[in-house]
Amino acid sequence: MKQQTLYCYGLFCALFLSLNPSLFSQQNFDVNLRNAQTRYALALSEGENGITLNGLEPGNTYSILVLPATNHVKANLDIVTNSNAQSTKGKEIFHFTATNDTESFRVKASSLQKESSIPVFVSVDCESCPLEIPDKTSSQAEFLANLEVQENFTAEQLIKNTLIGGDCFDISNVTFNGNPLAIGKFRSGGSNIGIDSGMVMSTGRINVLPGPNFSGAAYGGFGPQGNDPDLSSIVSGRLYDVNIIEFDFTPTANTVQFEFAFGSDEYCEYVGTVFNDVFGFFISGPGINGVQNLAVIPGTNGVPVTTNNVNHADNSSFYVNNNLELLECDFLPANHIFECELDGWTVPITALATVTPCETYHLKLAIADVEDKYYDSAVFLKANSFNSGDATIAAPEYANNEQTAYENCQQGGIRFSRLGTDLSQPITIDFTVLPSSTATAGVDYEPLVSPVTIPAGESEVLLPVIVFQDTFVEGQESIVLQTSSSCNCDLEEIEFLINDAQVFTVTVVQDTTICEGLSVLLIAETTDGVAPFLYDWNTGDSTETLMVSPTQSSTYTVTVTDDCGMTATDEVRVDVIPILRDTSDVVLCAGGEFTLNGITYTSSTVVQDTTFTGSACGEITTYVIDFLDPVTGADSIGFCPGDEIIIAGNSYNSPGIVLDTLVDGQGCDSVVTHTLFFLPNPMRSETISFCPGDTVYVGGVPITDPGSAQVVIPASVGCDTIVTHTFEWLDQPTRSETIGICPGDSVLLAGIFYSQPGTVVVEEAAAVGCDTIVTYTVEFLTPAPSNMSMKCPNNISIDVATGVTSANITYNDASVSSDCLCPGIDLQQSA
Repeated sequence: MKQQTLYCYGLFCALFLSLNPSLFSQQNFDVNLRNAQTRYALALSEGENGITLNGLEPGNTYSILVLPATNHVKANLDIVTNSNAQSTKGKEIFHFTATNDTESFRVKASSLQKESSIPVFVSVDCESCPLEIPDKTSSQAEFLANLEVQENFTAEQLIKNTLIGGDCFDISNVTFNGNPLAIGKFRSGGSNIGIDSGMVMSTGRINVLPGPNFSGAAYGGFGPQGNDPDLSSIVSGRLYDVNIIEFDFTPTANTVQFEFAFGSDEYCEYVGTVFNDVFGFFISGPGINGVQNLAVIPGTNGVPVTTNNVNHADNSSFYVNNNLELLECDFLPANHIFECELDGWTVPITALATVTPCETYHLKLAIADVEDKYYDSAVFLKANSFNSGDATIAAPEYANNEQTAYENCQQGGIRFSRLGTDLSQPITIDFTVLPSSTATAGVDYEPLVSPVTIPAGESEVLLPVIVFQDTFVEGQESIVLQTSSSCNCDLEEIEFLINDAQVFTVTVVQDTTICEGLSVLLIAETTDGVAPFLYDWNTGDSTETLMVSPTQSSTYTVTVTDDCGMTATDEVRVDVIPILRDTSDVVLCAGGEFTLNGITYTSSTVVQDTTFTGSACGEITTYVIDFLDPVTGADSIGFCPGDEIIIAGNSYNSPGIVLDTLVDGQGCDSVVTHTLFFLPNPMRSETISFCPGDTVYVGGVPITDPGSAQVVIPASVGCDTIVTHTFEWLDQPTRSETIGICPGDSVLLAGIFYSQPGTVVVEEAAAVGCDTIVTYTVEFLTPAPSNMSMKCPNNISIDVATGVTSANITYNDASVSSDCLCPGIDLQQSA
């Protein structure tokens, strides 16, 4: 026994043809649910086959339906549950409530054709799961040329106001059996369905029909299994989502027709299977044997419109593909995937039936899913396309929207109009002038000739009525016509009215009096006469009303001519009362203001004020408002830095601009601009030289070092003088001297004895000029003898006691000489 896991992605036949029949003995299949509603293709073996559903939600109610893949497959299929819950024998559908996320079934299959494998479809539906339907009624209608749908219309509204249009024919007993969300209106279908607008019926909710077509399966169904004997007569299998509109009507011609397009999401992958969704338009009544289906494929001798009868393979000239699965659709292009959800539809088809005028017929529009409720189908019926052939209406027509014709003046006619939309053939209309007419042909009007013809391509024709003029006052007369080609089955009478040529008058509003400067509206009111009227005023104007503003009393005349050439004249006088005038000069200072009647003026202008104290038409006072230019002046005021200037009681001590307002001779303020500036201080420079160490006092301040300083010297007149002193040292005399002293001696310098060599700086006071700086260098004179000559007698010995290390020898002898300047130098024996 083999175990297989299957998913449904393509045509069932691709699966069936690819499987080896020898593999199907006692098959077990795992079916993984991916959506709440799913359809799977399987190939069962003779005998029992196991099916395990995975992905269930415990607590939800499901149904499983197993049925042969096509009507050519003959087999008995029974579903058996492992919980001993079994469907009624011979039934292929089972309902259950999931207790786990998996549920197993056994399907007993027996082929009546003794085939080794039996191709079937398994449809699984979560009946209690919420149905998620994207509402595309308007969310994407603005994108591209997307199909749009509208819900919430009754069947009667759709039949009378959309399919038929104008509610012309006698319609009664409109009924609807189905879900109201499955019917409605559509528009923007011209670029996709091929029909611009109309009514739509679907096997699901119509709001799934707009594009884009990105869903694997369009499903907006409501699920219940339905029943209709007329649909069942043209397809086999269970019916689901059956929606039916029925009504009675009475045609006024011998043909009725309508235009429709049928579409489905079953295309193309389920073409040729048992899922043969269907639409029917059934008519019954006098002259029709039983019930006739008008929804048939043209040129096929009555083949009904179903998904198996018109598609990419059969009657393909009537098919428009919208499925991107190229292989399944014989590589037909899909050009409208952004506009409509359906996978394909027919071209617009015209249904036609022959009827007996003024008899009552019954019509039924019905659509259904076949064998399961998935993959919606829909039919689109063109607006106003249901018509009764050559029905017409007639109505009197007068010139210029008048309600009558006039002798030898306003003419008119009888306008005959088609009610149908088919303009391909001419329509001939017979009429009779009834004896009830009070106007006499050949005397009051030119005789009318019956019939009249609406040419092919035209929707209406006008039969002119030529009215004669006579000298008699006859009052209103009429021509009464009767025609049978009308909107209903009652004979229609049309009355055309004729009146005598009218004498008319014109009246302009009575004489009037106005005040000078005002206007008055003159209205030329006509009594009787035939419109339109021509107006001729003595002002040259040509309008019915005239607005005049005379400056003096005047007379206005108007002549009116009606459409029949009759004239009437009237005149009116307009008297003008002059207005008293006065002028007042208003002189104001700059910056002032003048208020009149709540309006404030701040610049020179001329205004008028009207009062009604002394005259009925009032008095106009002209105010000439003049604002004087401001008087201005300017001066410059100089003052010394540190001083203050008083202007208008205010003190100023720095340069700047000061505005001072004064009152001039006219009482207006004058503005003087004072420019304040500093006067310059007298300046001089002096150089003061002094000896280093001295002190100079300037302005009481001691100065001991070179530099500069400013001193302000008060002035008795003008500004103080600023003196800049430059301080500098005088040159100081210097000299250097060397003083030699003998060791042990000292020298007195500036009151101080110096006995050691070194440098001593001494300042010597000067009687005139700066003291002299003397630098003394003190040094020893010949600190040791450089040469010494002694002349001693020979053989003089000096004995020194043993152990004595030193001895002083005094030798006085004039014969001893030395260059040493300092006597008493210790001598050291050198030899």
